Amino acid sequence: MTHSSSKTPIELLPINEVAARFGIKASALRYYEEIGLLEPIVRRSGRRYYGLFELRRLALIQMLQEIASMSLKEIVTIIHAGSEDRTARAALEERISILEHQIKSAQLATRYLNHRLSCSRENPFDECPVLARELLDRMRDAGIVVPENGDAHLLAQEIRPDAKAALEAGSHRRRAGRPRQSYDCR
Repeated sequence: MTHSSSKTPIELLPINEVAARFGIKASALRYYEEIGLLEPIVRRSGRRYYGLFELRRLALIQMLQEIASMSLKEIVTIIHAGSEDRTARAALEERISILEHQIKSAQLATRYLNHRLSCSRENPFDECPVLARELLDRMRDAGIVVPENGDAHLLAQEIRPDAKAALEAGSHRRRAGRPRQSYDCR
């Protein structure tokens, strides 16, 4: 059996070749076996061999680790569970919640970074009213008491006048879980 071409039909692959093709160490495959995630289809002379079913399972394990950021413990739970298993469903729901939060955070970061690239202020950290509003909101979220009306004058002693004016004109409260819709400071 030759494996030099990726189009060669695969019957059985030895552990070292599986490890090389999937970009992991053979010790990881042995560990997956130890925790019940992956079993070789056969052993010959003490050497583990894997078939298509096992390779498909390995692809699933890697996908769940890389794309869904799941731990091996979580993967063991969901792989061995039926579709109605409450523990597996809870693990999946928790992971979805975590991913949704990460997506929102990444969208916020992208929006701010794009704004930062286009901000016309010479020194955006000191002069950008958008950043100034965001920082005040974050301070409030951290429990720092910042008066609702006229709060800009208390903090804006260190903020430039155009940022102070934008702060006074803009909304001072950010709703939890609601990202700002605009990062336009012109």
